[in-house]
Amino acid sequence: MSKSLQRSIASMEVTVTCATEAGNPRQALEQASQRLNTDKLELRQIRLEQSGGQPLNLQVVKVVEVSWLSARFDEHTNRYVATGCIRLRTISDGAAEPSHLCGFPSNLPRELPVWTIPTTSGAALVRVAGLGIVWDVPSVQLPAFV
Repeated sequence: MSKSLQRSIASMEVTVTCATEAGNPRQALEQASQRLNTDKLELRQIRLEQSGGQPLNLQVVKVVEVSWLSARFDEHTNRYVATGCIRLRTISDGAAEPSHLCGFPSNLPRELPVWTIPTTSGAALVRVAGLGIVWDVPSVQLPAFV
């Protein structure tokens, strides 16, 4: 039996930070780039949380780009932290109406959410510093098989 679901297509831009064991900013960017790049990411699905707490599950269609922009020394952790951007194409699962007010779930209110990213060499932990979502097609009828 077949029925249709309302699915939404989106472009996502996630700003992330990644702690490294580097000795200087250039090495930090190199380490982050080796650990997290378009060839290594194995993203299939992302779970976001909407403003009311409702889950929003997104299927990753394509990892468009991973770029590492800057690195700084964090005196609290005694490590260099690289900051980068992950650009994705996603499609909603149709279970919830997507909104612009959503983000990664966080356990602590003042802490940046931690995102565990599956890669070809194991899981990588990053902190989510920002999230931008542009809903390209608000509502598309796609067949779903039940």
